[in-house]
Amino acid sequence: MAVADKPHAVCIPYPAQGHINPVLKLAKLLHSKGFHITFVNTEYNHKRLLRSRGPAALASLPDFRFDTIPDGLPPPPPSVDATQDIPSLCVIHLQNLHSPLLRSPLKAQRHRDFQRSPGDYKHLVERGLTPLKDESCHRNGYLNTTIDWLPGMNDDIQLRATSRVLTNSRSSRGDSRIATRIFYGSYDRISSPCLGDFAGGVRAETRERGMLASWCSQEQILKHEAIAGFLTHSGWNSTIESLCGGVPVICWPFFAEQPTNCRYSWDKGREMKSAAVEWKRKAEAAAGAGGSSYLNLDNLIREVLLSK
Repeated sequence: MAVADKPHAVCIPYPAQGHINPVLKLAKLLHSKGFHITFVNTEYNHKRLLRSRGPAALASLPDFRFDTIPDGLPPPPPSVDATQDIPSLCVIHLQNLHSPLLRSPLKAQRHRDFQRSPGDYKHLVERGLTPLKDESCHRNGYLNTTIDWLPGMNDDIQLRATSRVLTNSRSSRGDSRIATRIFYGSYDRISSPCLGDFAGGVRAETRERGMLASWCSQEQILKHEAIAGFLTHSGWNSTIESLCGGVPVICWPFFAEQPTNCRYSWDKGREMKSAAVEWKRKAEAAAGAGGSSYLNLDNLIREVLLSK
């Protein structure tokens, strides 16, 4: 089928690494289903990907193109190679997203407009649960208020799972073999005492049998047979990758959806490994031909993306 005859999907991830990777995977799946893909990164993230993966990493095909838009933020110092300030990105990205797209050749394509939605947080405001009245709400049990009206969630989720805003870090450690694998990364700030305690503990436990790397593939490491457990910040990507790898997790959530993901990951003692293996089996079944995730993607394409 000629490129001009294919359905055209424009994929625009939120400009942070944890969002770019899964949207790129979705774009590849859509491409395998016959879509013409335009994948849009900010200029800053486009350059980061080229630096980390080489000039051929983002080479375009006739029906899978990479495009860029400005993010509107001042360039960081040359020594900085990290995700930009999250609150600034939230504001600037919405302000600068539409006009570059309208000036691009994409404006001639049939497209749908998607508008950012506050989702279930809007209902927290409408029900008077947030914003918190004062600091005493952190100590008087108010955050234990049960939220039992969110679709698809258990009825024992508490308000604290939606209101915790701290920092973010992640680490993984495997010690089922002689070799130990450790990796640590963060795009938020963590206090010096906390970071020092964490690093000191890791160093003491892995002396003479550890390795420090500036970056490694979390997904590949979690699939390695040497990994016996994963200390995670409980971000959604980490949750899914550990689940697919069949790796038990120790949760250290900090903000956003992480406390909620942590609550759903909970198990204890010897049940942890058997539960992880069972979730891996379920994930493989869901993603396989005829599985629930496989069928959901087909339904998304047929009922939403290709609907007239």
